[in-house]
Amino acid sequence: MKKILMGIMTCALFTATLMAESGFRGRSPLNNVSMPTGFTLSQGEFLIGLGPVGYGFSDRFQFSTNILLYLVQVYNGDLRYGLLKSDSLNAAAGVKFNYLSLDESQQQTGFLSYSPYFAVSSKVSERLTLHLSGQWSSFSSEVDIEADSVREHLQGTSLAMGLTYSLSGRTKMLAEAGYDATFRGPRLAGAVLFGWETFRLKLGVTWIRLEGGCDFTLPVIGLWWRFKG
Repeated sequence: MKKILMGIMTCALFTATLMAESGFRGRSPLNNVSMPTGFTLSQGEFLIGLGPVGYGFSDRFQFSTNILLYLVQVYNGDLRYGLLKSDSLNAAAGVKFNYLSLDESQQQTGFLSYSPYFAVSSKVSERLTLHLSGQWSSFSSEVDIEADSVREHLQGTSLAMGLTYSLSGRTKMLAEAGYDATFRGPRLAGAVLFGWETFRLKLGVTWIRLEGGCDFTLPVIGLWWRFKG
């Protein structure tokens, strides 16, 4: 009987291990809810989703973009490089580019922004990871444009802090808070991230308050695949 019980326990442990590995498989989230983390794609790894597309040129360097934003004439890109990679601490730096095509006063013009950023992710425990990020943003346009025309599409100079809590090998709880100094308002967000062997699903909500007391509550819906080519 003792051998049978030991066999059952060993089988259960092995099954639990397989379930954990069949989930995120050590692939930490590149973004928490919306803020970047200190992680990058591995070499030859693809990210393809409903909007986001990315590729890891090496274990430290990746490029990504959001093709859905092209439909609203926001041409964008994101380059990220891993500065530090370890089991307990990861850090990355990058730069985001956005070009927003606008029809302002019957005149076609554009609004350009670039935002260097950094992100640090520290593993506090086996289940909990802390994220810190900051970015500096520069904006320019061909004509004078009110900030109200573009601030729903872009983020300015900001600081953010986030938490990732692993409920299991397939489910993570995400939370973050930040302050946008350019548009003078806080951002709060929460989401649940589900992970299978290659497929990812994120569901949540973001609340934004902009200067002047203008509030936005936006859904967070993301689905994508991460896999080796």
